[in-house]
Amino acid sequence: MLYLGTERGVMVSRDDGASWESLRLNMPTVSVVDLAVAGDDLVVGTLGRSAWILDDLTPVREMSKEIEATSEHFFKPLPTVRWRYARAPYGSTDGAGKNPPTGALITYRLAEKPEGEITLEVLDADGALIRRLSSKLGEQYGSPEHPDWSPDRKPKPELEAEAGLNRASWDLTYGEPKWMPDARFDTGTPRPGPLVVPGDYTLRLTVDGRSITQPLTVDLDPRSSASESDLEEQLAFSLGVRAQLARIVDMVETIRGVREQVKDRNARLAENPDALELADLGKNLVAALNAVEEEIHNPHAEVDYDVLGGRHGGAKMYSRLSWLFNTSGDHDGPPTQGMLEVAADIEGQLSQQESVLDGLLANDLARLNELASELDIPYVVTPRLAGK
Repeated sequence: MLYLGTERGVMVSRDDGASWESLRLNMPTVSVVDLAVAGDDLVVGTLGRSAWILDDLTPVREMSKEIEATSEHFFKPLPTVRWRYARAPYGSTDGAGKNPPTGALITYRLAEKPEGEITLEVLDADGALIRRLSSKLGEQYGSPEHPDWSPDRKPKPELEAEAGLNRASWDLTYGEPKWMPDARFDTGTPRPGPLVVPGDYTLRLTVDGRSITQPLTVDLDPRSSASESDLEEQLAFSLGVRAQLARIVDMVETIRGVREQVKDRNARLAENPDALELADLGKNLVAALNAVEEEIHNPHAEVDYDVLGGRHGGAKMYSRLSWLFNTSGDHDGPPTQGMLEVAADIEGQLSQQESVLDGLLANDLARLNELASELDIPYVVTPRLAGK
């Protein structure tokens, strides 16, 4: 493989110089005065238009007529290092440079734009799914009309789905925690996490129902002094906290579902003199459900700072666990004694509220439906009990 800098950009030859083709990509038309292949990257020096870097030359090196004839091709990703990156300061990013993609660089070629969604699934050594990336934009935390929305925030799908070469990156993390739509958290947008441990993984690209897999090796950050057992313990703790967050979200979804049904039925029965007792039971149940929800998260917060500033009850279990989840991944090593104690304390409170909710569903809601049945009034759909 030969590379040549010209007055109009970079040229590449696959046949020892017998023929050449442009490797311009997104570069402007500019004179190239210097080239260097640094490992698997191409560094280009231009005349007056700065330096450019093409990360991972694998597609350039592997591209062939056979690959061009396929409907899709998934290039083998290079081994990636489990680097730890410093977080950017708060504020505008106007004028800031662009860093290389975080994590594993993924390159695939599509002969034509697919009709539907394409996905990239990450599987661990046991074949368990740990992350799913999609060409469809996922649900967003808030909207551009909300006061907390940053003007620098421009969400886009994790995968591109255009004809030709497409690139994406997997940041080496598990899927993000579950969160409640139309709720606010002092930690802001839920973050992905935690980082995977070093080892072997499988990437599965699916396009129009057809799947291609490629292996990926994740290596330890050479600067880290953490042992394998340290990282395994850290991962287990973070996944445990993520599971606690998911339990809270499941409870809120249950509470919202039952509450809306009860409130709707009470509104429909407002003029029915035979349903006064039923309406009173419904009001009491709604109040009890509200009390549980207010213990596990702050449903009245309108902006993130309402929680941080202590308004409407301040930080509840979800916010406390969110901070614990985020900070548990700030270092390479097992959780601290303080983290373990906080998680255990919240677990006790969470289990107690799950028991309260289960009691409301098993007793109060059951009594409500029993009386409704006696009055020949449609019942409330009963969800599964919490933790079941």
